[in-house]
Amino acid sequence: MKLETTARILRSALETAGRLTAKRASIPVLSSVLFDDNKVVGTDLDTQISVTIPARKAKGRVCLPASTLLTIIKHLSPDEDVSIAAGNEGATLSFSAGRYDLPKIDAADFPLLAQDAVFEEVRADGEKLKKAMDFVAPFASTEETRYYLNGVCIAEDNAVATDGHRMGIHPLGFDGGAFKRAIIQNAAAYMMLRLPSPKSVGLSANRLVMDWKCAGASIRTKLIDGTFPDYTRVIPAMSGNSIKVRFERAALLNSARRISSIPGIQGVRLAWDEHSIALASSANYADVSIREHVPLIEATAPGGASFNVRYVARMLGTLKAEAIDLWQADQGAPIVCRGDESEGYVLIMPMRADDADAAAASALLDELRKARKREAA
Repeated sequence: MKLETTARILRSALETAGRLTAKRASIPVLSSVLFDDNKVVGTDLDTQISVTIPARKAKGRVCLPASTLLTIIKHLSPDEDVSIAAGNEGATLSFSAGRYDLPKIDAADFPLLAQDAVFEEVRADGEKLKKAMDFVAPFASTEETRYYLNGVCIAEDNAVATDGHRMGIHPLGFDGGAFKRAIIQNAAAYMMLRLPSPKSVGLSANRLVMDWKCAGASIRTKLIDGTFPDYTRVIPAMSGNSIKVRFERAALLNSARRISSIPGIQGVRLAWDEHSIALASSANYADVSIREHVPLIEATAPGGASFNVRYVARMLGTLKAEAIDLWQADQGAPIVCRGDESEGYVLIMPMRADDADAAAASALLDELRKARKREAA
């Protein structure tokens, strides 16, 4: 095996492919990357990434320790010419000022994923698919009890992810029916988001492996073998029959961030009338009581519920529009927030109401109403 390239090119490939390699593994090959001609391949057995590198010479196959190799390359000048040669006994990394002899593993031992799988290309707009995945990925669950929520689902019209308490939904902008509601596991989804938009996406015949190809790299990953729940059942109708309020995103985001910064605070009561949103929360052990209010742009009816304040802050941090529409079927129900219609939206489930916080929010709204009457008089 012989490879000749530059330190900059090799470092970039190792940093990308090496994200999947284990730092310490009982199976040594899982701490290694595969050099296959001008490709560098890494795997964690569930996901495999292959990076194609420019090289003056690239021929042969060998597995080398990823972490050791990257550590050496990081300490070389980016424009340094490097070469890797592998023989029967081991491998050698050479550059102008030195030579490192490294252990090698037979390339035949590298566990390539789905070598014999037949992939069918699905029609997809790569940029729109990546944009939708990027929006919803933070809302996927990380708990293993409901493994089918540990990823991003590509449904017919939307990319969707949820942890059971909150849910991100973003329109695909194209027909996603051919994906058959594929669920991309979290680690693979975040790996895909680090790479350019895909030029093509393929699914194996059994719909359990996805092949994601982009400029200079490709990812092959096992999909989650499970059924994503019918998420549409919990989304309130965003229509004239529902409660709707509009507010400035920055104002409510700042309030939510301030409240969530107080130790011991978990829930916040949101309540609104036609003019204002009142926020109330408390941390009994520290004898802290919080009340804030945010003006509304418009409201069709009063409403409210209690929510995890960190979920509220993260939701508003994910949305980008200056003005946000909030929808609720009735008081105490889940809320949906969205900005522009082309943007995704987020649903948050309510939590058990704290009677004191609910009373404080209602009292604050009463005070604000009385203050408006005095000003009007």
